[in-house]
Parts: sequence; C-alpha cells; structure tokens
Amino acid sequence: MHKNVLDIEYITHDNAQEIYKNGQSSLLEHKNLHIDFNSLKKFDSSIFAVILGWRRIASQNQLVLNIILSEKLQTLADVYGISDIL
Repeated sequence: MHKNVLDIEYITHDNAQEIYKNGQSSLLEHKNLHIDFNSLKKFDSSIFAVILGWRRIASQNQLVLNIILSEKLQTLADVYGISDIL
C-alpha cells in the first residue's frame, strides 16, 4: 500500500531542507511512499534536489518511491533535462 503522508504546498530554497528531512523520515518509516505534487502551489528548482535526494535514499534502502509531477513541474524538469531521472 502506498502512503501519501506529506502535505506539501510549496517547496523553495527557504524550506527545501525541512521538506527533504520530512520526506526522508516518512520514506524510511513507511517503506513505500507516494507523493503527488499536483497540489503544489509554488516551487523553484530546489524541488529537484529534494526529489533526487529521496530517490537516492529509496534506491540505497530498496524502498518504493512513487512521485507524480504536476504539468508545470514536468515541464520544468524537461527544460532542465532531468525528467528521466526523476
């Protein structure tokens, strides 16, 4: 079963470290995490560092991380050329 335990309204440089740590804790606790960014209201490129960090944790610990990107976030990932690794 997937757990969607993070209620995130925005991710910017100002809160990226806190969001990363919360996600890390949730991922390690639940082992199977689903995060839907469709309700994300505000973000900057810091979000990609957060997602990539979570991906690394999931990979190193054989955990499941399912991330749904909003259309705007997917477009930005395409611009940066990182869609394939998110």
